[in-house]
Amino acid sequence: MTIFIDTVKQFLARKITEAYHESKQEASPLVSFSILGFRDKREPDLAAKKYGVLIEQINSLTGGKSPSDVKAFELLKTLIQASYQWASTEVSGTSYVDRSFTKALKEIERALQYYFEKLKKLNLLDIPHDDDPLNNFRFYLACYFAKKLTDAYDNGRFDAELMRQPHHLINSTLTNTKELLVATSLRKCSETLRHPRENHPYSQDKRREHILEVIHELQRKNIELCNAHAGEFLFITYHPSLGDLHTYLEKAARETRTKYSIQTMRMDIGAHSAPILS
Repeated sequence: MTIFIDTVKQFLARKITEAYHESKQEASPLVSFSILGFRDKREPDLAAKKYGVLIEQINSLTGGKSPSDVKAFELLKTLIQASYQWASTEVSGTSYVDRSFTKALKEIERALQYYFEKLKKLNLLDIPHDDDPLNNFRFYLACYFAKKLTDAYDNGRFDAELMRQPHHLINSTLTNTKELLVATSLRKCSETLRHPRENHPYSQDKRREHILEVIHELQRKNIELCNAHAGEFLFITYHPSLGDLHTYLEKAARETRTKYSIQTMRMDIGAHSAPILS
């Protein structure tokens, strides 16, 4: 499975589930009461049916043996669109639950588009989520952007013009600066490991050490950025927190130190173990 598929499935499943249950909760007074004393019992069932099928389809997505994030993205878009277009073929979307759920699905589709474009820009598409230290680092950076995506969605910052008006993007100046910092560091790290000096490939241990250096440098620059954006407004001093970037860099560093050091140790033990005598 790729990093994109792994992270976007989690976002979609969580937000679609929340949207469905929120639609049911909002509609409960309307469902239980009608001016005419009558309602079509089929109406709320459509949203439940759409939700169940869509979640099952998303959770079953793996990308296959040769995953393509472009194909996965197009498939996810098609599944979401088919779900909210389903209403017109059954009960014409007359249920409040279904109308509310359909509106939420369209917002989720726009969020999916934004996240895909973000990872594409960062060259994080078609990257396997495997045991390679660099890919593990990439995974946690993708998780950082997925978290920013979740925050933006929860705060209702998506609209139909999002992709066409970059100056209306969801992030603040500080977050945009952090994202540029992450993109630059990730590009340099990937290039260094792909084209080592004197054409000597990095060992697994050297790759781990270099990635830790990049993470620590990112942490240092993140602190500097937050300090630089501190200030005073109406006699109130404010200081930005280190935020989600710090959280996910800590997770990446911790896993890089533990998981890959253990792997290297096992490789060394295997390489130097005494032959079995018969």
